[in-house]
Amino acid sequence: MSSYKELLAQREKLDSQIQTLMQREKSEGIAKAKKIIDEFGLTASDLFGRKAGGAGKRGRPAKRRLRRNGLPRSAVRLHQNIKILQLEKLGLVAVKPQNGLPEKIAVNL
Repeated sequence: MSSYKELLAQREKLDSQIQTLMQREKSEGIAKAKKIIDEFGLTASDLFGRKAGGAGKRGRPAKRRLRRNGLPRSAVRLHQNIKILQLEKLGLVAVKPQNGLPEKIAVNL
């Protein structure tokens, strides 16, 4: 039976062999790929399906929309707050603001 130190030495030897073979096969693969690219005149967009050097379109993510009217949630809240303030001016509701937004509403009928 092999000792622990002998097995570690074998592992280091195998790791170094793996690294050298991997480097050799990698360079051979790159050389084959370059040969095919040159032979057929391929571009990055042919290979990867997008413009070379770009990661694609990066913009703002779409806002979540409410199903009933298609407005963004923030616009719906703003619209609701405006309605509440209008009702408050008419004296139909009493609003207790919290953090600048209407929080509790009491209906005055």
